[in-house]
Amino acid sequence: MGFRSSISLIATAQLAALLSGCSNGPSPLTTASLLPGSAAKPVQTDPATDRALHAAATSARAAHCGYNFDPARLRTSYLAFEATQDGSAEKLAKIEKAYDYTRQSIQARLEKPHVYCDDARTAKIKDELTKLLAGDFTPPPKKAEAGLLDMWERGANKRAWKPQDAFPNMDDTR
Repeated sequence: MGFRSSISLIATAQLAALLSGCSNGPSPLTTASLLPGSAAKPVQTDPATDRALHAAATSARAAHCGYNFDPARLRTSYLAFEATQDGSAEKLAKIEKAYDYTRQSIQARLEKPHVYCDDARTAKIKDELTKLLAGDFTPPPKKAEAGLLDMWERGANKRAWKPQDAFPNMDDTR
C-alpha cells in the first residue's frame, strides 16, 4: 500500500466517522445537509442580545474612527429602549453586561484608525450610528448562511493562487 492510498484510506475513514455521528443521539451533520437545496437549521438568537451587540459594536467603531457623539448617552438611550421592551430586570442586566463587554472587547481589538477607518467602513459606521442616535436599534439583517457546496463553488470561481501573490518581490528568473 502506497503513501497516497494510505492518506486516502485515512481521509475516507475520518469522513465516515464524521458523518456517522454519535450513537447517543442524532448528529447535526448529515449527508443531506451537504447536498444543495438542503435547509440548515436556523440558529435561535435573542433579538435583544442582537440589538445590544450591534449598538455596542457600532458605538465602539464610531468612537474609534473619531465620530463626535456621546457614547455614554447612546448607551443610556439604548438601555432605556430595552427597559421599555418586554423584559425583566434580570434580562436587562444581561443585556447591559453584553453591551459593555462587546464595546470594551471591540475597542481593544481595533487596529490603528488610519488602517481601520477607510472610506467604505466609515460610511457604513456613519449610517448605523445615525440610526442608533435616532433611536432605531434594529440591527441590520443577517446574511444567509452559506452551505458547504456554496462555499466550495465560490472558492472555485476565484483565480488560482500564485506564489507571487504571497511574495510580490520574489524573482521568478531561476
